[in-house]
Amino acid sequence: MFRNQKSPCQGFQVSGRPRFDHIFNYNVREGTEQTVTFRGPDICPVTCALRPYSKGYVRVVDTPYFAVTDAEGHFAIRDIPKGEYLVTVWHEGTGNLSKDAGPSEIAITEKGDTELTYRAAMPKIGLPK
Repeated sequence: MFRNQKSPCQGFQVSGRPRFDHIFNYNVREGTEQTVTFRGPDICPVTCALRPYSKGYVRVVDTPYFAVTDAEGHFAIRDIPKGEYLVTVWHEGTGNLSKDAGPSEIAITEKGDTELTYRAAMPKIGLPK
């Protein structure tokens, strides 16, 4: 869902596969929202044609076990049943994190909290001289 609470920026440009294989433009007036159904797993960049510095991503996954980080990079996924799982961590600056960044497999053996730590090496961005 694209929600515009109080922004003068009303245009959302979404690429990826929300419905077809091309770019979509959505006009969401201030105080309104637009529901979009995505077709399957994908990483869909969201931009504003008038404000190129406004950028975000919609990550569509095929599992009910996912999370979005908070401002400090922490996240929690609750109520995962016992079992063995593959873990994928994605960051907009680096893509899927490598196995060196943290565990890629986890076994949930009992109800409770399991803490995992990941480290992302951010690419260096050079400024023009």
